[in-house]
Amino acid sequence: MGLAGHCHLWNRGAEALYGFTADEALGHMLPGLLQTTPGTLWPELQAALLATQRWHGELRHTTRAGQPILVESRQTLIAASDGQYSVLQCDRDMATRIQSVALLGAVLDALPVGVLIADADGGVLHANAAHSALWGIWPHTANWREYNQWVGYWPDTNRRIEAHEWAMSRALNMGEIITGELVVCEQFHTGQQRVFLNNAAPVRDANGAIVAGVVAELDVTDAQRAEAVLHHRSKQLLRLAQLATTINAAQPLLALMQQIVDEARALLDASWAGVSLRTDHDGAQTMVAVTLAGAYPATYGDALTAVGLGVAAAWGGRTQPLRYTASDLAAAPHWQAATREMAIVPGSWLVVPLHTHNDQVLGLIQLAVPGDESTFAADDEAVLIQLARLTTSALENQQLYAQEQAARAQAEAASRMKDDVLATVSHELRTPLTAFLGYAQLLQTRKYDDVGRARILEHMVRSAEAQARLIDDLVDGARMASGTLRLDLQLIMFSSVIQAALDIVRPAIEAKQQQLSVEIDPAADLIYGDALRLQQVVWNLLTNATKFTPTAGLIAVRLERFDHQIALSVRDSGAGISPAFLPHVFERFRQADTTATRAQQGLGLGLSIVRHIIELHGGQVEVQSDGPDQGSLFIIRMPLMRR
Repeated sequence: MGLAGHCHLWNRGAEALYGFTADEALGHMLPGLLQTTPGTLWPELQAALLATQRWHGELRHTTRAGQPILVESRQTLIAASDGQYSVLQCDRDMATRIQSVALLGAVLDALPVGVLIADADGGVLHANAAHSALWGIWPHTANWREYNQWVGYWPDTNRRIEAHEWAMSRALNMGEIITGELVVCEQFHTGQQRVFLNNAAPVRDANGAIVAGVVAELDVTDAQRAEAVLHHRSKQLLRLAQLATTINAAQPLLALMQQIVDEARALLDASWAGVSLRTDHDGAQTMVAVTLAGAYPATYGDALTAVGLGVAAAWGGRTQPLRYTASDLAAAPHWQAATREMAIVPGSWLVVPLHTHNDQVLGLIQLAVPGDESTFAADDEAVLIQLARLTTSALENQQLYAQEQAARAQAEAASRMKDDVLATVSHELRTPLTAFLGYAQLLQTRKYDDVGRARILEHMVRSAEAQARLIDDLVDGARMASGTLRLDLQLIMFSSVIQAALDIVRPAIEAKQQQLSVEIDPAADLIYGDALRLQQVVWNLLTNATKFTPTAGLIAVRLERFDHQIALSVRDSGAGISPAFLPHVFERFRQADTTATRAQQGLGLGLSIVRHIIELHGGQVEVQSDGPDQGSLFIIRMPLMRR
C-alpha cells in the first residue's frame, strides 16, 4: 500500500483474513476500510515508518462481516526508484499467537511438577496447575520479588528462608542456576508443611541479559524413589520448561530438528533418537535429524535409522504414541533386516507423532534404548508428547514465517517489476516519437528537393508505424489482462496467413542477408481461426527470429500435420535463450536483457500475446533452446479443422 494508506496489493491471505476481495480493497484507504482503531494511530505509524523504515505492533481491525479482529502487524517501508514510498504490511491473526500461548499453558499444565515463570521484574507470566496445587491458593501479589507471604525453611537448619534466598529471586537477581534444592514450605491457608525439591534457572536473550526466570517444584514429601531418580526427573522437566521458552526462535529447519532430537535423547537418556518429517501427500517420510550415544557405537547409526524409516513407512495417520518392546520389534520385517549385523539390538522403542490440531501428521520423534536397559515408561511417553507438541508448534511457526518472507519477496519483486515496466514503456514510446519529431523539425527548418522530402517522409511514416505497433501491443496486453481480447473465428487457410506474415518480414530478412527456408504441408492447412490475430502471431515469431539472428544466419519455418493437429515451428540460429530465462519467455514485460543499453528494442509483450492468442484458439505454444548462442525453436500446435 502507499504511505498514505492506499491499498496497492491485496493477496489471498488478506482476503481470507478480512473477507474483502481484491476488487473491494485495491485503491481504498486501509485504515478506513478496516476501521483501524484507535483512529489517531495511523499518523503515528507513518512517522515511525519514516523514521525507522519498520514498525511492529498490534492493530485492531474490523472484518467485512463486521467482526473485530486483533492482528500482529509487521510493516516495512519500501522506497521506489521514483522517490515514492510503499509499505509492505503483513498481518497475522493474534488468535494464532493466543493459541500458541494457550498451547504453552496446556503443555505446562500437563507437567507433573509445579512450574512458575516470571519476567525479569518478577512479574508472573505463568503458574501451572501443579504449582497452584502445591501451594494451595497462591498469593495475589503483583510482583513475586515480594515474598512476605511465602513461608519456608531450610531443612538442615530449620531457619526461615529470607526473601532474597528463594530460588526465583536468586535466578533473577544473580543469574544463579539452582538444581535439586530441598526446602520445607507451608501451604497457604492450611499451613501444612510439604517438602519441595526446587530447581530454577534464568532465561537469557541473545545478548546474555536475563529476561525471565523458571522455577520447577516437585513435592517429594511422600516420594519413595531414590534421590538420584528425583533429581533426574526434576532436571528433565526443567529442561523441557526452558525449551518451551526458546524452541520457537527463528532458525533453519534442519538446525531446529537437530536441537529437538538432541533434547529428546538427553531428556529420556536414550541411546538413539531421530526425527522424520513428511515429504509428500502420500505420507512418505525422510529422516532429517538423528543422534547416537551411550551403548550404541557410531557404526550402528545407519541400521537404527533404517529401523526408524521402517516405522515411519508403516505409521500412516496415527496420532497416538506407541511403545515397542523387544518382542514387538523382533516381529517387524524391517527391524530384522536392519539389525541383522548388530550385536546390541534395541530392547525398547518409543514413537510419538508430530501432529497438528486437526490431526495432520507432520512426522515422528523416535527414541531407542538397548535390550539390556530399562524400557520406556508412561512418564517418558508423557514427556516426549510435550516435546512433540512444542516441536509441532515450532514447525507451524516456521511455515508462517516462510509465508511472511515469501509475501515480502513477492511485494518487492512486484515493485521492482513496476519500475522496470514503466522505464521500458517510456523508453520504447519515446524512441520513435523522438525520431518523428526530429524529422518534422528538419522539414520545418530546411528546404529539400522532392527526393529528400520523400525520404524524410518515409522515415516519419516508419517511426509512426513503429509507435503504432507499440501502442497496439500495450492495448493487446491490457485486453489480455482484463480478458477482453476477442477473436473473429472463420474457416481459413493457415498457409495464406503464414505467407502474409512472411511478406511483411521478408525485407528485414533480406536486409540482414539471412537464409530463409519455408516448408508447408498442404494437409496441415485448413483451420478454424482469426486470420488477423494468427498473422500477428506468426509476424511476432518471425520478427523475433530476424531480430535475434545475426547477419547470414538461418531461419526455418515449417508447417506440419500430426493426427488432428497442426504444428508450426520457427527455428533460428540466433542468440538463443539461457536456461534461467527459458521458463519466463512468455510472461508479460519479461526480457532477458532489461538494461537501458540492451541491443534489441521492445516492450516484452510480443511472446505473451502469442501465447494468449494461441490458447484462445485452443492450442499451445512452447519454446526450446540449448542456451546462449545456440538458437531457439518456437512450436505452435492447434487443432486441425476436420473436413
